[in-house]
Amino acid sequence: MFSDDPELTSFLTGASKSLTSLPTQRRQAIQFRYTDIPSEHSMRNLGAFVMPVNAEKGHSSVYRSSEPTPSDSWEIERCVGMAMKKIVIPHWSHLQGLGRALVIFKVHKEPQVCEMFFMLRDEVIKTYKDTMPKNLEWVHLYNPATEVAFWAELYQPSKKTGRGSSLYTDELCGGFGSRRCMVQDLQALRDGPQSKKQTDRLRVVTGDITNEERRELTRQAQTKLDKAKRKREKQKERKRAVKAEEEEKEKLQQAEMEVHLAAGLSATRIPAPHLKDMTFLSASEQPLHDLTNTGDDSDSDSDSA
Repeated sequence: MFSDDPELTSFLTGASKSLTSLPTQRRQAIQFRYTDIPSEHSMRNLGAFVMPVNAEKGHSSVYRSSEPTPSDSWEIERCVGMAMKKIVIPHWSHLQGLGRALVIFKVHKEPQVCEMFFMLRDEVIKTYKDTMPKNLEWVHLYNPATEVAFWAELYQPSKKTGRGSSLYTDELCGGFGSRRCMVQDLQALRDGPQSKKQTDRLRVVTGDITNEERRELTRQAQTKLDKAKRKREKQKERKRAVKAEEEEKEKLQQAEMEVHLAAGLSATRIPAPHLKDMTFLSASEQPLHDLTNTGDDSDSDSDSA
């Protein structure tokens, strides 16, 4: 999947070099070392960070409130920028095939390794509903045709004693998330017919919207997507029921054919009345002269004559 880009493969580690699809779970994440990623791949070199018109903080029940400011982590800058340029954009069609997904980056300070995977919408809801509600907004409101939403977490080694050294035991020390929008899409939104849907989308992209309005648009989008999902599940259930009914009908037809075949074989069987009530056991218990008695009598008559 990545073999045609020598620079990218030089950053990848282990099984990530031989991946054939974009991973949707952390245990299959794309892993790469970011120490030697040149600054030209930094996120800031891919486009401008547009400050929201209404710069309101995002609240979390677990972490401190998020602020609408550019990232201050060079580690996140390098990892996100390189991945967007080398992984996301070249494999855009693969990303669209996943449906709505949030690109997750887990950037570790030591060792300098980044884990990257594509968390599907349902999993985003389960994971970040309480801890980072902003992620629910991104995954529901971005335009999959021309945008990508991501969330990057910065980790440092744990200082707690008695814990082994592992990427999974690192402590969260920072984070940054956003939506990357193609310039042509922004221009099309700005210059196109201004329906309510287009106006809302333009306001979301430019940040000209309050947190309350964002939450309401997110709720509407989630309700719409959940309704469509339930409809698809009902359709699949109906198809499974029809298939099960057809399979049961085929089994009954097969059973009827077997009964008919058995009846036909019974009707055409050659009668053998002298073998009635005879078994191999009863035959073996009879003395030998009883079984051959008829033949002996015939020979005696012949001799007498």
